[in-house]
Amino acid sequence: MKNRIKTVVLLLLLSNMAVYAQTETDMLDIQKNTVRVPHSKSKKPDVLADYLTAKYEDDSSKSYAISHWIAHRIKYDCKGYINHRTELYNSEKVLKKRKALCEEYANLYKEMCESVGIQALVVTGYAKVFDFSANDTVYSSNHAWNISLINGKRQLADHTYASGKILPRKQLLKRYTLGLLGISYKPKFYFKQQYDPNWIAVNPKRMIRSHFPDLQLFQLLQNPVSVSEFSRDTIFDELLPIVENPLIDNYIAMPFQKKMIYSVQKGKETNPFNNRMLGYQYFMLVDDLFKTRYNPKTKSFNLSVDELFQMKNYAFLSDSLLKLARKDNDANYQQKQRQNQQMRNELKINNKTLADSLQKRIKQNRINIKTSVRLQKKSQKMLKYFERQRAVFLSRKPLEATKRPIFPQAEEDKILELLSQLDSIQNKVVPAQLSQIDSLNAIYTTDNIVQNVLTEQQPKAVYPVLSAELKTMEKRYALGIPFLIHKYPHYIEKQDFANEIHSLDSLKKQHTDKMMSQLRKNQNSFSEQTKLHAKSTKECLNLLKSIKIMSHEQHNEDAYFAKIIAEYVDNLPKFEKYAEMYRTSQKELANNLKSQNKKIEKILSRLKKEHKTENYRYRLYAAYRKNYRTGENIRIKSIQKRLNKYRTAIEKNALD
Repeated sequence: MKNRIKTVVLLLLLSNMAVYAQTETDMLDIQKNTVRVPHSKSKKPDVLADYLTAKYEDDSSKSYAISHWIAHRIKYDCKGYINHRTELYNSEKVLKKRKALCEEYANLYKEMCESVGIQALVVTGYAKVFDFSANDTVYSSNHAWNISLINGKRQLADHTYASGKILPRKQLLKRYTLGLLGISYKPKFYFKQQYDPNWIAVNPKRMIRSHFPDLQLFQLLQNPVSVSEFSRDTIFDELLPIVENPLIDNYIAMPFQKKMIYSVQKGKETNPFNNRMLGYQYFMLVDDLFKTRYNPKTKSFNLSVDELFQMKNYAFLSDSLLKLARKDNDANYQQKQRQNQQMRNELKINNKTLADSLQKRIKQNRINIKTSVRLQKKSQKMLKYFERQRAVFLSRKPLEATKRPIFPQAEEDKILELLSQLDSIQNKVVPAQLSQIDSLNAIYTTDNIVQNVLTEQQPKAVYPVLSAELKTMEKRYALGIPFLIHKYPHYIEKQDFANEIHSLDSLKKQHTDKMMSQLRKNQNSFSEQTKLHAKSTKECLNLLKSIKIMSHEQHNEDAYFAKIIAEYVDNLPKFEKYAEMYRTSQKELANNLKSQNKKIEKILSRLKKEHKTENYRYRLYAAYRKNYRTGENIRIKSIQKRLNKYRTAIEKNALD
């Protein structure tokens, strides 16, 4: 029983997948056949569609041939989009110009499909394109795509997205020249034809992530997504697509007037914020009645009193909703401007925080460099001091040259006191001093040296990476489309970047800064202790000489004298080793810190340049949003102008 269930489920899945995919062999064959089309066959949509689909019997191959040709041969009208072109090209003009906006792509596909017997619809709605961010209010439709009936199954396609993408022009010479002059340049953009098959026969689960139709039934989902869920930027993996929807058949079968009324009712349920779409649907009702029921010669409507009143009501609702749409458009503009300013402020604060952190590190490194240079000089002085001490101690005359008196020159108690003092210095003070010297230099154990080297190597490796990251950000900003303002929010936050700097700073504080502070204290103590040790050794030698001069008895002073000198001279290489270790390690550390500061200064320079470029992009974005608002208001005003003409005619007829 379980195996049967699994088989049934598998068959259902395979049948579902067949709707959204063509076999690789079929696709390659269709692609080859659509590469070259005679110019005479590509002037009219129906002629072109017949030529492209002549070899195929099934709807799937026909639809794919049409989609493939459109995506490869029609470029997106990038200039028209940026300049808010209001004229809508018919399909013949699109084929002539080989350029289209989204609705023109959708209309062309629809006309070509219908001419070869494939049912197709143009779907209008909202697409998360350039400047969408989570929880945005979906005020108005901004895109168009298609639903077609392929072998009895509905499928989605977006030929605008399938045809390519907008890219900035390189303008290397212009950028370089203006960069030398310190002038920001305004990037220009072009459309790159780059076929993307992922937008042909799109699974509804994937489509709803970025495309929200004005009517829920066009989502092709068992449980349609609400506009609030869509605006939260949710991923809807749990949704189930439906490829057969009788409501769409009913919608297609409706007369135009009924279809528009249905669109208004269901559109309001789908997205109550879309006043522009609702106002436009009411306008289409008025426009259709005016075109079909108005006689320009008699300047009268072929309508009953009730129908004329209904038309007047449609016109009033359309005008009211379009006025609201203009307010929505202005509100959306203000919202985007506030969002833009907020992001600019965040960028400024985040970049300043990073810059302050880096400046602080540079300052601390400079302090450490100065300290290191002082310690190097001190180490050099100590090495010279040890050389002098060696020469002094080795040049001392042996004690044998000092004659012992025949008779005591001092009382016995005085000699015993000197012997006790000698024993105390030689067996207690001197060993304690040597132990102190060794403990002071314990910081230079192998583990500590390795840790210090690793501590300094890490920023040496990481700082160039951070600099490269900033260069990438700056390049992306400089070459990025101004209205892709929300695409890289992590570049504004720079959280990973800040974490790296914080991690390096903590590491430096934990090791380098701490070690530098300790070294300064230790080296001062080392210098002091070695001088005290030399002083104690000299004191011992002087005591031995005094004892020999005062005492007539033998106390083995000559051998003891030579032994003390030998021990001191034997310790000097160790002292010199410590001093040399201080000097070389401090020199290496200073060089590392200087190198790090150069790299940090490069990061600061990159950060400044990145901030300047991004700030300029925000200004461009603000100008883009203003221009977008103006374009939207112009389109609404043009509809209102036509609507006012209709309303005037309605009022005259109502009075008559």
